[in-house]
Amino acid sequence: MQHVVVISLFPDISTIHYGGRDRNAVSEHDRGTNAVVWKCKTGYTNTGSASRVVCEDTCTARNGGCDRNAPCTHDRRTNAVVCTCKPGYTNVGSATNVVCKDISSINHGGHDCNAVSRHHKGTNGVIWKCKTGYTNTGSASRVVCEGAMRPWIT
Repeated sequence: MQHVVVISLFPDISTIHYGGRDRNAVSEHDRGTNAVVWKCKTGYTNTGSASRVVCEDTCTARNGGCDRNAPCTHDRRTNAVVCTCKPGYTNVGSATNVVCKDISSINHGGHDCNAVSRHHKGTNGVIWKCKTGYTNTGSASRVVCEGAMRPWIT
């Protein structure tokens, strides 16, 4: 039986200083051509080109694709992008397509129709209170407004 030993004088470019690419890029070999293909690690976006990969933190590039009312963060375990609505907003989209809508604009925030809302300046959370002439008989989290009806003046 004959054995053939192949010795390459040229090392695999992907093993030498990232092949001259960004340190947050990883290399793979194309299955068809065996060419080295570079892509960014999870949590990074290529802001360069296919031939010159430049990996930028996905959250700094277009807020990671998150809604403008959902700051972009990274999952601690996987480094994947996580979009979470700011206080005062709720997700009306899905887990993978977060769309944040002002809570007070959805079904009157689930509160009495005689309640009015405003956003807290420090937290942007929604604060509800009853309109003038009405009293909250519910709670801070579930405003129920009751008031005396004024008779029609004829």
